[in-house]
Amino acid sequence: MAVRPVHSSAPRDAHRKLGTALFVAVMAGLAACASQAETRAFVERLGADTMAVHVYTVSTDLIEGQVVFRSPVSTDLIEGQVVFRSPATRHGRYLATLGPDGLISHFEVDWETPHENAEGPPAQRFVMDIADGTATLARWNGEEADTLEVEVPLGTIPTTGRIPLSVGLWEQAVRQALASGPGEYEFSLLSPGQPQPASNTIARRGADTVVIDFFGSPMLAAVDGQGRILGASGRETTLKVDLEPVDAVGLDVAALAADFAARDARGEGIGPASPPATAEGVGGGATFTVNYSSPAKRGREIWGGLVAYDAVWRTGANAATHFTTDRDLRIGDAEIPAGTYTLWSTFTPESATLIFNTKTDIWGTAYDPAFDLAQVPLTAAPLAEVVERFTIQIEPTDTGGILQLLWDATRYSVELVVN
Repeated sequence: MAVRPVHSSAPRDAHRKLGTALFVAVMAGLAACASQAETRAFVERLGADTMAVHVYTVSTDLIEGQVVFRSPVSTDLIEGQVVFRSPATRHGRYLATLGPDGLISHFEVDWETPHENAEGPPAQRFVMDIADGTATLARWNGEEADTLEVEVPLGTIPTTGRIPLSVGLWEQAVRQALASGPGEYEFSLLSPGQPQPASNTIARRGADTVVIDFFGSPMLAAVDGQGRILGASGRETTLKVDLEPVDAVGLDVAALAADFAARDARGEGIGPASPPATAEGVGGGATFTVNYSSPAKRGREIWGGLVAYDAVWRTGANAATHFTTDRDLRIGDAEIPAGTYTLWSTFTPESATLIFNTKTDIWGTAYDPAFDLAQVPLTAAPLAEVVERFTIQIEPTDTGGILQLLWDATRYSVELVVN
């Protein structure tokens, strides 16, 4: 979700489309539609891999749910240093209580690592009460605990402490958006781990689709007239996950969590989504280094699918891919002085282009063509075997090297010639 801190010292009017009284009345009406408790379930997928399972029940005044979250990477803070531990399945249970106005007034969530994985993070518990523009938050992380108060706008949505929101809480935000009337709805999120209200938006796109802002990219959700989510796609976001409904009958969430955690302990987990990687080469008297992140295929169509045609790609994942040379180069018809650059790329069914950009130390969605130094064509060739993870290699030559991008069944390459 896009995180933009709320700076106002007083609760902000989040319901510009309707007066507060009318908004509350509509919310109460939507809550009345949920008088019959309904249990629903979803699977969150990244390609062919299951990343999370959501099961929740919505009634007049309660949203009660469970989440099994297969984290590719967990982190611990040890002696001031972030230590990455991979992977770690987490099992979360949450309960949201709705007030007479249909808005969340009390929220609690418990996270645990199933005992099948003894190396997982410690248990966490968060409890939040929202009243009169103030959220009172109590947090337990292992043996540590703290309490704090935060000013929040009306209609604030708590999160379970992970992104994206759990589906039951998504639906609450969608119901509030429907109650606000046509147009874009602005609301606030409050994460237990980062207790500063952050504004977000939901906008309608047609009669049965809403757009949820995700770090500036659209996450599309199919909804019905009561705000029930029917499915969602994050393919236009950096997250790339899809949300698919499944039958909740007979779904044993605790057993799923235990199975995933046992796989983690055996080293058979899903693995990191896009781990950092480095390609190095020495040739022609020059040293080349490429620092990038390496996403996996995970059963997805890559060229023209995950990597869209006619669009600029970050040439990896996460932070922008950085290329460094300690000697001046000639690449195609372009002159590349010694230094560090970010690498971007574009693809069509017939061609591919590598872009050298002088703007560095940026995230991989911050491409600015005003800083382009050169665009050079890449040569495509089929691979004998499918490459599961995106890989950059530098093959040394007497005059420099061959920079290669390998993924799926294709290799893209360009020659680096030292001046």
